[in-house]
Amino acid sequence: MVQGDFFSKSAVVSGNGDLIVDGSTSSTGAVEIHTVATEGAASVVKEVDTADNGTFDISIPVESADDAIHSQKNKVEISISENMRLRITDSTGSSQGMHVSGIEVSN
Repeated sequence: MVQGDFFSKSAVVSGNGDLIVDGSTSSTGAVEIHTVATEGAASVVKEVDTADNGTFDISIPVESADDAIHSQKNKVEISISENMRLRITDSTGSSQGMHVSGIEVSN
């Protein structure tokens, strides 16, 4: 994969679990997220590790819903080298499928 290629990541998470998207599975190390989908209630936050020590001290709410999410036309960039990631957290207390997609961008 290269810059401009399609990117997607999906998982079934257990109750109150998370899907973390950090760019590590892309060839460029960075992704512009366009679509977020969940099967049930969830919250979506962008996290930033400003100290580069794994603490992710800044958390920016992107979306939260009491029902399934299907959000399109987003432009949320995540990057391994810039310590930015997306965290989708289950709010249902049971397992659910989660999915993100976008394009690989320059890191």
